[in-house]
Amino acid sequence: MARFEQAPTAEALEELAGSLDDRLEAIGEPGLDAPFRTWIELVLTLRHGSKGEQLRRTLRKAREEKGTMTLIERARKWGEERDQLWLQRGRQEGVERHREMVHRQVSRRFGAAAAEKVLPLLGRLTDQEDIVAVADAVIECATAEEFLRRVDALGKRAAAG
Repeated sequence: MARFEQAPTAEALEELAGSLDDRLEAIGEPGLDAPFRTWIELVLTLRHGSKGEQLRRTLRKAREEKGTMTLIERARKWGEERDQLWLQRGRQEGVERHREMVHRQVSRRFGAAAAEKVLPLLGRLTDQEDIVAVADAVIECATAEEFLRRVDALGKRAAAG
């Protein structure tokens, strides 16, 4: 590994990094691949200025393609995935609550029969704005028939768009 520290150029360091897997396999330590690559990337490339920066990007890209990440990178990725999952769940729960509220409004304003007729459409709507449009129709329409016609048109528009 002294060869890595003594590499005179970024190109020589890159060549050595390219043979790292074989070297570690030869000494029976293939599991040290990730720590060595991180050491090369974060410490040794600094010695070679802009060419070292380019090499650092190359090594980082190779590591990402290979699927090896440092623990910090992995934890960061897990955190981002968890945040996205929570955000998605929150959105789904919000849409479901809006559907339930609109269904209850329809039932109170136009009766159970109209509420049952609108239920399949509410189940298909995934966009908050479409659900809000149905809620607006509850307020704006004078009769159940007018409401159901408007909601039917909204459903057709949502399915087409």
